[in-house]
Parts: sequence; structure tokens; C-alpha cells
Amino acid sequence: MNTEGSTFWSIWREASPAKPAVEHSLDDWNHELNNNLLSAFLTSRAIFPHMRESGGGAIINFARAGLSQANMLAYNCAKAGVEALTRTLALEGRDSAIRVNAVAPGLVDTASIIAAMKPKDLKRWAKREDIAETVVFLASPAAAGITGQVIAVTGAGL
Repeated sequence: MNTEGSTFWSIWREASPAKPAVEHSLDDWNHELNNNLLSAFLTSRAIFPHMRESGGGAIINFARAGLSQANMLAYNCAKAGVEALTRTLALEGRDSAIRVNAVAPGLVDTASIIAAMKPKDLKRWAKREDIAETVVFLASPAAAGITGQVIAVTGAGL
């Protein structure tokens, strides 16, 4: 499972403050693509041959739920790249029983996000347990027929 980029809010707020696209530096761009897309690629590339030799497996990446947002250019592009990477690797792994999917969390009730956003109501937010259960399912034999999919886990906050 590729969990790189899953601590988005705390990392993003420190390293890539929200700003218009034309104000993004190359460092901002590289940070987000390295943290989210490059890490998923390198992790998948490293494990793929071992999975092929051992008869298959499951790779689970982390994308994002919802539409792109303004002032988050590099992050938006990186997560779109994770979706493309997931689907491409699923196609390349299907004959070797390698399933590749992604979980796309919406707003999740983590301490860092709650502290940063100070929401009034968490009832509609996804719970960490929801994300974990989705990952466990995708890694299990029960998901043997699922590959190349991005599963949004948004709680009631579509």
C-alpha cells in the first residue's frame, strides 16, 4: 500500500501554502509531485516485479475525492497523476494478477485537519476507520474483481 501523501493537510500547510497557480514556485511544484506522485510511482515500481514473481497482489494508492480547488495547482496535478498511475498500472498488472486501486478520501476527521479548519460539524466527514476499512477491503480476496478503480470515501459529505 502506498501511503505517501496521506498526511496531506499537515504537510501541505507547512510546505505549500495556498496561492494562485502563477505564484507557485518550482520548489512548490516539485514538493507536491514528489510527495504524492513520484512516491507512488517509485513504491509501485519497486514492488511490481516481486508481485509478478509471487503470483500477484494489491497496490493501493491514495488519490483525492472531489474536484480540483483553486490555489492548489501542484497538489491537484499530483493527485490527478496518482489516478492515472493507478489505472495504467492496473492495465499493466492485470495479466499477472496485480490489482491496483486508489482510495480517495474526502475531508477526514484527523486532528491536524480539525485544528486547521475548525469545523462546526463533523457528522458529514469521513472517519479514519472508513478509510482503513476501504483499504482492508481492497487488499482482501473479496476485492479480487476490482482493479483500476478510484474509490471515493467521503462520509456523508459528497
